[in-house]
Amino acid sequence: MPASNLPTQPTSFIGRENELAEITTLLTDPACRLLTLVGAGGIGKTRLAIQSAVSQQPHFADGVHFVPLAPVASADLLPAAIAGALSVSFFGLEDPRRQIARYLSEKQICLVMDNFEHLLEGVGLLTELLQSAPNLKIFATSRERMNLQEEWVFTLDGLSYPKESFSGTLEHYSAVKLFLQRARQVNNHFTLDGNESAVQSICRQVEGMPLSLELAASWLRGMSCQQIEAKVAGNIDFLTTPVRNIPERHRSLRTVFTHSWNLLSNNEQNVLMKLSVFRGGFDLEAAEQVAGASLPDLVSLADKSLIRLNAYGRYDLHELLRQYAADQLLAAGMSNITTQQHIDYFLNLAEQMEAHLFGRDQIMWFDRLEVELDNLRTALTRSAESETGLRLAAALGWFLIERTRWKEGRTWLEQMLMANPDAPSSLRAKALHTTAALASMLDDIQYAQTMGTQALALARATNDRWNMAWALCHLGITPQSNRANYSIALLEESLALFRELEDHMGMTHALIRLSSSVIETDQPNYAYARQLLEEATIHAHNAGDHITIGWVTNFNGWLYWQENHNFEKAISYIENSLSLFRESHFPVGINHSLMLLAQIEHERGNGKKAQMRYGQVLMSLENSTPNHPYLPGVLVRIASLARTAGMLERSAKLLGAANRTTFDAKPNSVEYISHHKNIVPPPLPLGETAFAEAWAAGKDMTREQSIVFALEGSAMFAETTVTIHSADQPLTQREDEILRLTAEGLNSREVAERLVLSVETIRWYLKLIYSKLDVHSRSEAIARAKALKLLV
Repeated sequence: MPASNLPTQPTSFIGRENELAEITTLLTDPACRLLTLVGAGGIGKTRLAIQSAVSQQPHFADGVHFVPLAPVASADLLPAAIAGALSVSFFGLEDPRRQIARYLSEKQICLVMDNFEHLLEGVGLLTELLQSAPNLKIFATSRERMNLQEEWVFTLDGLSYPKESFSGTLEHYSAVKLFLQRARQVNNHFTLDGNESAVQSICRQVEGMPLSLELAASWLRGMSCQQIEAKVAGNIDFLTTPVRNIPERHRSLRTVFTHSWNLLSNNEQNVLMKLSVFRGGFDLEAAEQVAGASLPDLVSLADKSLIRLNAYGRYDLHELLRQYAADQLLAAGMSNITTQQHIDYFLNLAEQMEAHLFGRDQIMWFDRLEVELDNLRTALTRSAESETGLRLAAALGWFLIERTRWKEGRTWLEQMLMANPDAPSSLRAKALHTTAALASMLDDIQYAQTMGTQALALARATNDRWNMAWALCHLGITPQSNRANYSIALLEESLALFRELEDHMGMTHALIRLSSSVIETDQPNYAYARQLLEEATIHAHNAGDHITIGWVTNFNGWLYWQENHNFEKAISYIENSLSLFRESHFPVGINHSLMLLAQIEHERGNGKKAQMRYGQVLMSLENSTPNHPYLPGVLVRIASLARTAGMLERSAKLLGAANRTTFDAKPNSVEYISHHKNIVPPPLPLGETAFAEAWAAGKDMTREQSIVFALEGSAMFAETTVTIHSADQPLTQREDEILRLTAEGLNSREVAERLVLSVETIRWYLKLIYSKLDVHSRSEAIARAKALKLLV
């Protein structure tokens, strides 16, 4: 093998299989003469470069040579550093640059130039060498790209880590594997047993940064994993090591970041520390308004691996670097003013959204706030004790309602109302009736009634007609003792006020709600209800508001169902509304429409279609708020279908699961039977003991387990005559492998990492699997596979 001076590493190399493969492809590409491995300090560039270089040695007749640049103080010394790595001596008075170029000119050689970021004024030498030596390849590591025409850039992020709480095999994640190995070096008795949650948290907090993981693990010689987890949170000074043979620049994370900080201009330092106030990323507009950053500033910081640009045009900082920059902001005495600018920016954004609640741009604004959710939460936290916080929470009310963040919104508003008892009455009234609306969505009718009544009283006392109208409108759907006539009176008064104010959004909501109330009386007025919906339709179409058009269409379908059980017409209208809601990415409407379609099929006695529709509701609820009020009702209705089909044990388990999410009541109690008598009677034919056991098993299920269990029924009811293994297209070995990993809870990226495939390849395979199983989602695929015993 050709001569080489690649350093021997003191510890084993872990993970990075995909990165190694991609770098190998680049290094073997003749077009790639200069490859720069770019990443933040501590991200593992040097280790990866050395590991990649080892595999390249057979391809270079004159060897692969490592040029350590960290100790090189000036770009003028670059030729000497290269000569030292090559064991070349200079002679005479000839320029060392020319001597190095002549030496390399006929060599087939690879130079691994490590830590180039502080020598960028010397990049011209690299261009000269590449021009003089046609068989030279340069593989550099740097915190900043070189910006040369010849340069190919490979950006490095942290090791893979579980983004959320994960119950599968943690050691499949490279970050966990690295932490575990380093932990056992200092504490050979260390295991993941009992430490799973803490290790996951540490990996998430450091975002898979190898240096941070090694520094954290080194403390296991005197601390528990849980203590380390607590120390890592918000304290980068904890991440240090006493190990003597680690380079000084890597002995603490603060030293790593300080090195990068010192390479910045004053303006770049000023911008970076102000960007630390953001959470969950930021776009150019926000950076300009809050941090005074220009596009060239952001590009420069991205080039230096200090901020990251994602595929959607948003920037963010590594969490540990953000903490370091926040320390600099505090030390500069600019933390309070920059934080206030952050709050003001997102308050303005939320109040801009309110101006677009009714119209064509509504979804665009909701989507924008969704992207900024972490920043909005941060702004709410920072302003929680102030009137500004109450303004922000109230402004976000409709967004929180429409995006099913009901419990979170209610919590914020309650906190802000308590902290601001002396806020202006108009603001308090707005916050109170918004809280009432959120409580109503959570099915907490009594609380919604209380908050709505307070809002109405406050608005009446100050003749605040806009807040009066909305308080009445929200109270109209939370009637006392379900008295329809009471609701009608409230909604008619609300509608009259909205007409006076010429508030078309308010009029439309009042009209739709009033149409519902007038057919819930002892003598339903269907003609009046349809007249109200016709007027609401005009307002909605004039505004171009697809969500409201969807609601009007939905309620028209509901009217056909209620008035004369015209199932076909009802289904047609509701399916049209479902399409509108899906186009608008509107989960509340999607769930409501699916639920109505399922109930119609249930009432028609079409068990298979009802089960399918209920399954669609469950899949829609999968990623929604944990305590979604639809979930218990869906589980109870699927239990009814199971009982009708003779699956008594399944029915009892589903009832237990539904009971877990509603109230504690014994399955045969008067309270329980009264609550469910119109849906499903307790399946007593199963026998009291067996029923109680199945009930308890269902009640012990987690939310996710109950959804998957209920979805399995979709496969049981599905119209199929063959199992997958006797079908024309059985699962291949690879498809079976991917399905099993998916069933373990791994996402596409995690499956790709496990199988050393690309994410796109995994997604392609999943489409094939869904097609063969005749399903449309992961949960449905898992449920169907279990029912067909494919995961045994």
